[in-house]
Amino acid sequence: MSKPLPCPFPLTLLYQDQHVVILDKPAGVPVHAGPKGGPCVEDCFPLLSRRKDGPWLAHRLDAETSGCLAIALRKQPLLAMQKAFADKTARKTYWAVVERGAGRRPG
Repeated sequence: MSKPLPCPFPLTLLYQDQHVVILDKPAGVPVHAGPKGGPCVEDCFPLLSRRKDGPWLAHRLDAETSGCLAIALRKQPLLAMQKAFADKTARKTYWAVVERGAGRRPG
């Protein structure tokens, strides 16, 4: 079996068990490779699991958004997480970090 390539960006695991990995996705890194290619979260999947049937993204974050990203290592946790996001029982919190206050705009 070939050795997985290193992840093309710093990979910070916030939580891991035999079913799920929670990554701290950095801003500027897409979860999927775009039409022009480039590094993405899925490039790191071989480092997370050597199984042929996974891992899978349980949800997505925009490329410019940083934050917790849930990745299922098995099919059952994937389905459970997808259901929680669809049913809105998974709680999401978004925080904005700004350098300066918003200026007043006329109108």
